[in-house]
Amino acid sequence: MVAGISSAFVVQRASAGASDGLDSGPAVHAIRITLGPDGAAALRSDPRGYVRADVAADGEAFRGARIHLKGSTGSFRSLDEKPSLTIDLGAVGDGRAFRGGAKFHLDNSVEDPSYLCELVGSEIFRSVGIPAPQVSHARVALDGRDLGLYVLKEGFTSDFLRRSFPGVDSALLEPGPGQDIDGRMQVKSGKPAARIQARRRALAAAASETEPSVRWRRIEETLDVDRFITSMAVEVLVGHRDGYALARNNFRLHIDVANGKAVFLPQGMDQLFAPVDLPLAPQMSGLVARAVMDSPEGRRRYEARIRELAPQVLDVEALTHRVDAVVAALHASATRAEMEGITVAAAGLIERIGQRAEQVRRRSDRDRTAAVEFVDDVASLAGWEADVAPEGGRLDRSAAPDAMPALHIVAGPVTSAAWRTTVRLPAGRYRLEGRARTAGVTALPFGAHHGAVLRIGGDRPRSSALLGGSSWSGLTAEFEVGPGGGDVLLLCELRASRGETWFDAGSLRLRRLG
Repeated sequence: MVAGISSAFVVQRASAGASDGLDSGPAVHAIRITLGPDGAAALRSDPRGYVRADVAADGEAFRGARIHLKGSTGSFRSLDEKPSLTIDLGAVGDGRAFRGGAKFHLDNSVEDPSYLCELVGSEIFRSVGIPAPQVSHARVALDGRDLGLYVLKEGFTSDFLRRSFPGVDSALLEPGPGQDIDGRMQVKSGKPAARIQARRRALAAAASETEPSVRWRRIEETLDVDRFITSMAVEVLVGHRDGYALARNNFRLHIDVANGKAVFLPQGMDQLFAPVDLPLAPQMSGLVARAVMDSPEGRRRYEARIRELAPQVLDVEALTHRVDAVVAALHASATRAEMEGITVAAAGLIERIGQRAEQVRRRSDRDRTAAVEFVDDVASLAGWEADVAPEGGRLDRSAAPDAMPALHIVAGPVTSAAWRTTVRLPAGRYRLEGRARTAGVTALPFGAHHGAVLRIGGDRPRSSALLGGSSWSGLTAEFEVGPGGGDVLLLCELRASRGETWFDAGSLRLRRLG
């Protein structure tokens, strides 16, 4: 069991006991940065290099702080745009901190127009016992230029470690770009570095062990297994598709120097609750996540933890109230244009939360995921279940115009609906095949995808689309399942504003390609 889980985290703000952290004080902090001409020129020349700056945070002056630009390919903006920034107050040299921390980040939130995902995600992880940075908001001015609203995030500092792991001799490692724990990782805190790296390599070796029983024993010796399985389950439930388990990205590694056990810490949660149809046991990317899911005991404990956490993590009412409360608190500090964008994006976030909760509930209620049986590399597909019918439309099992038994979808004015089944597949390449026909299918007036398709759940491939009226046509969608295998969601989908489609139930199958 996971101790301390509470759906009331939205009220408690999951502040991990900090009374003076970012979770306290104003809803929107005031940050003023003065670089001067020389500092600005240096950051234009070398955005990732630290330069000196004077910082005023909620009116408190920190002269001689260090600052640099941050952000990945999608979020990085230059100094003359709306840059994301890291501010290190440790260089000031007087031991003072801002809201309990000597380092913090200012994220421009260009990939999250709601400005809410990082805050909500961090609070969810902390509510189930996984340490995560505190998150708030700030209004930022740079050399007198109003940069607007930012997400304000605590750094992984010694203050964070002391609060999150009290009484523990902590070490923290940061991966290089695109690196897993068997790649390049830098010791950011903790000594001696050689011993810490040896602990990290021991975990990597354990996860790479080929003998299952030996692998699980070694993993238990080097990993806080309970916390890792909890973290992995939360990633899947909230759709943190850019995290460690799902993407081998956006994580830090904490090691208890005394016992050598590792805890993965989440970060970079600016895109959550999408795709809403992510399977509950998807293909994992992180080396340790794959190793755990490849072990019978690890998979059993993961599936039990998903069932345990789902109703509490995906408490739609509580999450909706939290989102509404934060949006209301931003009004006093945001411009009208900012609030218009935030309000629309927050409504979209609430909608995704509800859809994700419904998908998880449906999947948990069915709990019919099973390995499919291939005969001569072909497997028939069964267990198709219908989405909730769109307003003005319906989903039923009825004969096509030529009396062929079919999975039938009739579109309402705004339809994105599907028949779906989930299968458990080992690593390999596959092709989803089937036949469909359409009558009067008209595209939606928005979005990038329309018509009748066969599709793989999540951000996976789809077949060509059928629009208008068509006779029986073959559709295919090829996809790959990586090491460790996983659950794969298969869909017969219609996105349309009118019309209907039939999917030939007898033609739907999987072909193993290699």
